[in-house]
Amino acid sequence: MVVNRIFLTELNGNPNKKNSHDETCLHILCSAQSPVTAEDEELRLFCIDLLLQWTGPPDETSGTEEKLDITAVDEVS
Repeated sequence: MVVNRIFLTELNGNPNKKNSHDETCLHILCSAQSPVTAEDEELRLFCIDLLLQWTGPPDETSGTEEKLDITAVDEVS
């Protein structure tokens, strides 16, 4: 959990980046198989919450901060 937080906050990670299937990390977390334990589910929910709270650095022209794109669409199989 700490690694995820460091990646997003200290290393300027961007959860809106997509993989080769046009999936964001939110897609991956939400489409993961059912968790085996309650601890797995708690960790998954913590990560989703962390993503939903994320804001990127302020845009130089508008001054607004980027937020998680919850409307991102992945590749249709």
